[in-house]
Formats: sequence, structure tokens, C-alpha cells
Amino acid sequence: MKRMVFIAVVAWAASMASAQVSTTSKTTPLTQAEELICALEEGVVQCSKYTVSSLHTQWQWLNTLITQQLQQTLPALSAQRLPVPTPFDRERDWDMDRQYSVSEKSDYHGVVTLAFEGWDYGNGAAHGNPYVDYVVADTRSHTAITLDDLLLPRQQARVLAGLQQHNQPWLDERDMDAWPADMKLSHNISVDSKGVAFHYGVYELGPYILGLPTLQLTWSQIKPMLKPQWRQRF
Repeated sequence: MKRMVFIAVVAWAASMASAQVSTTSKTTPLTQAEELICALEEGVVQCSKYTVSSLHTQWQWLNTLITQQLQQTLPALSAQRLPVPTPFDRERDWDMDRQYSVSEKSDYHGVVTLAFEGWDYGNGAAHGNPYVDYVVADTRSHTAITLDDLLLPRQQARVLAGLQQHNQPWLDERDMDAWPADMKLSHNISVDSKGVAFHYGVYELGPYILGLPTLQLTWSQIKPMLKPQWRQRF
């Protein structure tokens, strides 16, 4: 009887370990360097330079999530390509310079975080604009996870208050007296062994020079606000 119980425990542990194995993935280029793509975007023909690389994993369901995010962010990649107008100066007449990549940032207890990092520069603009969208996915249910999926009901105000309380050093390092009065809780999150990170875009917490701010709640700080299944898992 003890032998059967031991075998059952070993089998369960092996199944849990296999669910938490980091993705076997490889970077795959989707365009050539600065490839010129002309396509109809929001009813207007645009010819822009694209340098795009994606990620291919051993999980088809995760590859599908990656493709869906790419199509949402860079619709020109999957749109019908149009001929380059004539005349067209490839050095001067392009609309946007878009650089984009997909990478795996973490795999924690079978919860994978992917980063979709981009940089857009409009021809003639003063500067480019960086951005990062994160997709958190559960390798057990094969689905994407949102902040609302993690939190108990009616916890968003509490989470925002916790972010402001526990990230005071972030303000101090930037000589900021207070958080923006209109600060909102970011739903752009990533998950790793440290806890849950909340990622903000350019200008969301202050001037351009702040870049892409990231505020963190450790597991001990956010666990009381998580649904029971996630408290147990993390």
C-alpha cells in the first residue's frame, strides 16, 4: 500500500513539474531589416519600414495567442500588401519606422509572461515612442490571464492604493512630490517570482523622460487581494 501511495505522489509531482517547464522557444524574423510594407491602415495607404521578430514555442495554443497579439498591434503584417507608389523615395517618403519583437520574460509556476516590445518613429517626429504590451498565459488551462482573472471582486482601488504606498521610492528617485491625480491602475501586467509588476506607458505617470514606468507589488503584498486558486498557486 505504501509503495502505491509513493508511486502516486511521484506521478503527481512529475505532472506538476512538466506543467512548469519553461518554454522551448526560438526567435523568428517576420520581416527583413527595415522592410518597406505598404498597406491600408485605418482607411489610409501607409508605406512604413518594419523590423519585426516573433517567438515560436512548442505550444500551438501559445503560438496562437502570439499571432493574435501581433495582428492586433501590427495589422499591416497580415493585411493585403499594396504596391509601392511611383515615384517613391525609400530614404525620405516612408511614413513610420516600426521596430517590434516578442520575447519570453518569465515562467513562474506554469504562468508564462510574454513581452511584445515596440518602438515607433513617425517620419519627421521629434522622437520615437517605445511601448511594451505583456501577455500572461496559463500553461495548465492554455488561456491568457488578465488582472481581473487574478483579483477578487472590487479590489482594484485597493491594488492601486497598494502600488502608491509600496512604490514611494520610485517617486523619491525622480524628485516627484506626489502621484498624478488622475493615476489609474494599469492592466498591463507581468508575473514572476517577485510578484506582479504593473507597466505604464509613456506619459501615463509623467513626462516623456520617465520612459515606461514599472511599479511592483510583491507576492506578500498582493496575495490577500487574489482569488483563492491563485493564492494557493503562487
